Amino acid sequence: MAFSHRERYRVRYDDLDTYRHVNNKAFITYIEDARGRYLGEAAGFSHHGDATIDVMIVHFSIDYRSQVHYGDEVVVETRCSRIGNRSFTLEHRVNVGNRLAAEAESIIATLGEEKERAIPVPGTFAAAIRSFEGDPGL
Repeated sequence: MAFSHRERYRVRYDDLDTYRHVNNKAFITYIEDARGRYLGEAAGFSHHGDATIDVMIVHFSIDYRSQVHYGDEVVVETRCSRIGNRSFTLEHRVNVGNRLAAEAESIIATLGEEKERAIPVPGTFAAAIRSFEGDPGL
């Protein structure tokens, strides 16, 4: 399955660690921003108080593959690989040119109004993601 969403970021000086390559926090920030933009474009999700559902990251993992340096253009690709009963999974690839810099996975639970426990992924939300991904069987 192809990655359906791409966001571009220019590495800033502030993204570097003492070894002059992009630090772990910056990688995660790129992915976090791309994840929010994906959810907005794919399913109309909003981080504002008017959101019809709320979400919470319940698992995040990242594997670093290569270094990224100041001035590089980073492209974060995102796709939904699974929609379950109470959560869905997003996969992310961080690329610099043709080079894979990191791979990550976010498992996201949908929350009810009280935000105390996960609720079933709303059908309209799941349908919007399936449509965006072009995969009705997702």
